[in-house]
Amino acid sequence: MASIIRAVISTRASAPSGDLTLSGDSVTVSRRVALGTDPAPFTWSVLNAPDRVETAGPTVRVERDGPFTRYTAAAPRTPLSPEALVVERISPARWLLRTPGVSVDELASLWADIAYTGDLCRMFDAATGTLIGDDYHHGRPWRVKLGRFRDALAGAGVQLRVEPRSTATGTADAEGILLDSHEDTTGAALIDAVHLSAEVGLRFDCR
Repeated sequence: MASIIRAVISTRASAPSGDLTLSGDSVTVSRRVALGTDPAPFTWSVLNAPDRVETAGPTVRVERDGPFTRYTAAAPRTPLSPEALVVERISPARWLLRTPGVSVDELASLWADIAYTGDLCRMFDAATGTLIGDDYHHGRPWRVKLGRFRDALAGAGVQLRVEPRSTATGTADAEGILLDSHEDTTGAALIDAVHLSAEVGLRFDCR
């Protein structure tokens, strides 16, 4: 591939972002798409084009793009639907996520963007109570690959728990010796939304 492809670029600034990987004589393009939506076609360009580019499925369209050659093919749809995830709202700050009846293999590509209000969001295996992930609030939703926890999702589920912001105040005894600290809650704790997506990809073989 190094002797064929000199440069690979994104051809449209408005195109959905994604990842592009070169391996041997193949180019693999992938991106996350929201469940229940049709993914935009995969497009990439190359300088010093190979003789032929093909995929195992969709037809590849070839066009000139200035000094580059542009290749476009339909992106595959994910088998997952938005209804794959069952959400039980235990409380505003605790949600249980499960995927009953969904193949564990299909869950491997599942991602979630978790929007929450609070200081910290934790994720637990609902069957064992084991902490499996956490995120300190930084102004953006927590993006996590739920596919890493597909066995838990297909079983008892995973539980999200948000903790509020708080301040610690030192407490002392009558002699002024610091003994402990007291925490005061200063904000709300709640889960706002969980947006699901799945990673889809397509390999282009260069001949």
